[in-house]
Amino acid sequence: MAALIARLNSGSDSDIAKWNAAQELGGYPEAADALCRKLPSANIDLTLFICKALARIADKRALEPLLAKWEKAPANAPGGRYIPDALAALGDRRAVAPLVAKLPHVRFDFRFHIAHALGILGGPEAVKALEELAENDPFPAVREEARAGLEKSRTARVH
Repeated sequence: MAALIARLNSGSDSDIAKWNAAQELGGYPEAADALCRKLPSANIDLTLFICKALARIADKRALEPLLAKWEKAPANAPGGRYIPDALAALGDRRAVAPLVAKLPHVRFDFRFHIAHALGILGGPEAVKALEELAENDPFPAVREEARAGLEKSRTARVH
């Protein structure tokens, strides 16, 4: 793990070895702090691999760093579109409002990831946003993902 963290913190963010190190750190829950420290300065590519690792670790301490990075969306594409997935893995509904707030400002790929995350996180605000997406989003895949999220919500309430 120490070697992977050293690799994460050295060289260019466009280095494939660095991306691999970030992703592999997802296998070490104790690496969450190192990943969270690197996230604010990570470029658009490295962000993707850090998000994958943080989603795998699912440590709630990642909430604030992920939300801070999310504030920059959509400027941090392509990696930033995976922030909703990492937030969903944390399972903290405090992420719902910031995700919903970005819907009018982001392109279809971000909206798809947001719909997916809202379906996992659930709650009244998520359901309302999913209903809107399912009915009115111009992109068919987003509408479909929103419908799937609504179905998850309904199923979760029954159990």
